[in-house]
Amino acid sequence: MSNKPLAYRLGLYISAAVLFVYSLFIIWAYQYNFMLAERDAAHNARAIINDIVDVVREKVISTQEVAANMAVQFPFYHQHGATGEFLQGILRKYPHIWSIRIRMTPYGDPGKQFYLMSSRDDTTAAFTQCQECPGVCIDDKIAAENILSKGIPFWSEPFRCAQNQLILSVYRFPFVHTSDSGDTLLTGVVACQVSLDFLQDLIESVPKIGEGFAFLISAKGMFITHPFREYELTRSIYRLPKEIYPYDSATIARDFVQNQQPITVFPHPLDYKKSWAYPTLIPENNWIIAFVMPYSVFYRDLNWLLLRMILVSTVVAALIFFLVFAISRRLMQPISKISRELHNFSIEKLDLGPGVNNETVMLQESLVRLQKQYERNLQSEKELSLRRARLRADIQLASEIQRSFIPPAGNHYLHDAGLAIHAVYKPLLTVSGDLFDFFMISDHKMLVTIGDVSGGGIPAALFMGIAHTFIKSNAFAGDAKDIVDQVNKLLCKNNANQFFLSLFLGILDMETDTLNYCNAGHTPSFLVHSSRHVRELGDPHGLPLGLFPDRTYKDNHTRFSKGDLLIMYTDGVSEQLNENGEFFGVDNFYKVFDKIKNQTSEEVAGILLDELSQYAGETPQGDDLCLLVLKYE
Repeated sequence: MSNKPLAYRLGLYISAAVLFVYSLFIIWAYQYNFMLAERDAAHNARAIINDIVDVVREKVISTQEVAANMAVQFPFYHQHGATGEFLQGILRKYPHIWSIRIRMTPYGDPGKQFYLMSSRDDTTAAFTQCQECPGVCIDDKIAAENILSKGIPFWSEPFRCAQNQLILSVYRFPFVHTSDSGDTLLTGVVACQVSLDFLQDLIESVPKIGEGFAFLISAKGMFITHPFREYELTRSIYRLPKEIYPYDSATIARDFVQNQQPITVFPHPLDYKKSWAYPTLIPENNWIIAFVMPYSVFYRDLNWLLLRMILVSTVVAALIFFLVFAISRRLMQPISKISRELHNFSIEKLDLGPGVNNETVMLQESLVRLQKQYERNLQSEKELSLRRARLRADIQLASEIQRSFIPPAGNHYLHDAGLAIHAVYKPLLTVSGDLFDFFMISDHKMLVTIGDVSGGGIPAALFMGIAHTFIKSNAFAGDAKDIVDQVNKLLCKNNANQFFLSLFLGILDMETDTLNYCNAGHTPSFLVHSSRHVRELGDPHGLPLGLFPDRTYKDNHTRFSKGDLLIMYTDGVSEQLNENGEFFGVDNFYKVFDKIKNQTSEEVAGILLDELSQYAGETPQGDDLCLLVLKYE
């Protein structure tokens, strides 16, 4: 293509652009006509089944009105001994009501209940009053008791009568009595059995659109009518075979039943042809009447329209191509002549060889410029890599210097003091703002501390080193609060960047078995006694250090006896997130305390880290993590 004349290429490109636009028009026209055909089909389908809906609703509403009126009028007729005539008159007036069954429980007293029943056969209506009347077609006793407990009217699922094979549905309506005290009592229920035999003839009388058909389903999705009579009351729309509905069955409940939207099906009566099912809801009992229409009904004319458009577009595309090519060739003839002359000139002057034109020369010049730019970028990348390597070396050196300030992670034994200490130190980055330390300040006293500097990275690490130096230099200032006071005053000097340090500092006296501690805005520590009693050392003794030089701090004393554990940590432990974005928190520590018996400090730390790892799951570490476990042996 690159060796073709410019006129040819221009003609081809313009023709392709015109053809592309024309193709878009064809697609738009097809989709627009498809939408119109789909809308017309839906309108026709709903217009057809609206007549059925009106008839069914008339039967349903009249039954509901009869039951409601009976609940009001029945006490009057019962008091005057005209119950039989009243019920039989209703059956004569409403042929679709097959039987009426009334259960009365005067004033809610089950010992006084009785039944009244009126039913029909093919020609007559009978009336019965009894204490335990048998049901007509089904035993309504259990259903009636159920409605008494609910106190609301409702329609039953359709069922087939074993006596006469009719499809029936029962509408139940409660009797309500208001006592002198104003309380509402359920004193009975009326159950009207409605014959649905008229539905089959009604639906079969639907005018046909192509090969379409209609069907009716119950509130629970069971087929009440269907072209295949064996489907009636035996199959549910929610359990259609894959060859009929190959999609997720949950979409039927959402789109077809709840949202009243048509769905695509491949119905058996239409030999599994692709079809649309259009639903219409009967709101009184949540039944759905649907009309199924094959796609071919509205695709037939649409496909013929598409074929004609494709034929016309093919002819038009050919005419456009030859017309544009002829015009382009005539217009581009001077430019083509100049291009050939420039090409010959470039071969002669630059000795580029045959087959090279001016476009190639321009491309070559561009490639030369890109090559020079690439070499400059490559040199810049090398310099940048060198600076990165130096920075990594500096950070690594800073990490090594920082770690020299604090004891190494792992086990430590102070035999003279009878202490076993296990330290865990896991910076999020190479350097960290967490600090910890423990050292003897006299023959029988040991200072232990843990803290966390605000922020992160190298600035926080430098501030941590300064704070650690101040703690070391003031370790002999007195009690825990005195040491913290002095460190706070020193950190507040020249703290222009407003860094601050949360700190827990304790002094363990092995002669008196006491722990003197001060908590300056740090996470609470835990003292686990050998008796398994846990004390949370969360007393707030002041704000973090480095903010207010005039603030003073308080401290507390507590017993720290043989076999006790002191657990100290930074917020990298308590604020570890799980996969749901929830903090590990303080409460989860107690799961670890339940597992502690006589373990060493290293084993206790291991249990805590395992619990933390299980809680985090796949969530990565989110902050610097520091943990100290001291056991007084």
